Amino acid sequence: MEPDAIFEQRKKMLNLLRTRLLPTLVLCCVALGFGCQKKPLLVETVPPEPEVVRPEPQPAPELSRIDRWRFLVREKRTAPLQEKITAVNEFFNAFQIAEDLYIWGQGDYWATLYETLRKGLGDCEDLALAKYFTLRELNVSDERMRITYVRSLKTGKPHMVLVCSLRSPEQPLVLDMDNNDVRAVTERPDLVPVYSFNANGYWLARQQEEWRGERIGGIEKLSLWRDVLERMELRGREFAMGQRKVGSGPATKDREWEETARK
Repeated sequence: MEPDAIFEQRKKMLNLLRTRLLPTLVLCCVALGFGCQKKPLLVETVPPEPEVVRPEPQPAPELSRIDRWRFLVREKRTAPLQEKITAVNEFFNAFQIAEDLYIWGQGDYWATLYETLRKGLGDCEDLALAKYFTLRELNVSDERMRITYVRSLKTGKPHMVLVCSLRSPEQPLVLDMDNNDVRAVTERPDLVPVYSFNANGYWLARQQEEWRGERIGGIEKLSLWRDVLERMELRGREFAMGQRKVGSGPATKDREWEETARK
């Protein structure tokens, strides 16, 4: 083959390489070059914790009268006597006043402490008795207290209060459903005492003798009072044991009192 022909053939091959293979080679190099670059570091971001929405605190359930009475007894058991007297007087003075005919359907009925707690209302006798038995539960001796029948000069009607002595020489204090302010008997000229009693006896009560007087007998003369003491002894055992007693007649109207007192 002639030199010119050989030269022309080589020239054609170089042109072929330049036009076809060289761009492909360049693209491969570029691709390989980019492939060698380091990948950028990925920074993991932690999303913020969602805000905790706390519900509003629920109000404490309202205590029943029985539970409030139990709390009073626990709280005041070791308190000074004056504090016990004031607390008990205020506790029962918050009860609604109503006549026996409305509450019990009869003219004269003396309720036990537990019946009064169950009903949440009572007349002057019921509240005076409830105060007496609550103070006995607070370890106040029977000798210090007398439930006293009086006549109110303001209303002209009979009335009943509890009288409690702090110390022997001092004047007894009057726990009255009409007054949260516990005052000495000499500071209650609006009340004229007639007689008084407790679990141990029955006395005359004279205003000029600071509501004291001679003993005129035992509790056998007070049938309503004897009945209350008997029912209190029975219901007291049930109260301590958390039991119920079902019976009939006025003397057992406090049956299921613990359940209904929570209403």
